[in-house]
Amino acid sequence: MRTQLRRAIEAAFTFPEYTSYCGFIANINAAELRLPCVWMNPLELTGKTGREEGEMTYAVSLYMMTRQDAWTEERKEKAWTEMEKQTTEALQRLNEGEVMITVNNLKCAPDEYSLTSFGEVSLHVTFIASIKYPC
Repeated sequence: MRTQLRRAIEAAFTFPEYTSYCGFIANINAAELRLPCVWMNPLELTGKTGREEGEMTYAVSLYMMTRQDAWTEERKEKAWTEMEKQTTEALQRLNEGEVMITVNNLKCAPDEYSLTSFGEVSLHVTFIASIKYPC
């Protein structure tokens, strides 16, 4: 289930010009990043229902990042708004896939500071994803 959900999220969060990465956020500076990008933390199993049929529930945490070149607060707001829009579009694609995935508790929080030495603008996206089994 975990791998299937991760692949579905990666596919849903595929945007032109964006590169995707997976790993713990603590390792972000060791990665050879290309911006803009989506960085997804490992999924966290938070619940399971049923025996042979049921649902696995995971907490999802990812970061959408774009390069910042001395941006004003107004330009940052526009970037965060665009990343929020891309997030909602990605979650819509996730719900339209062949695997039954439900998304709840979406939260999009702008990051005050950059996560890398690039000085990027980033949006921390979290949500709960439930996937039915057997698939």
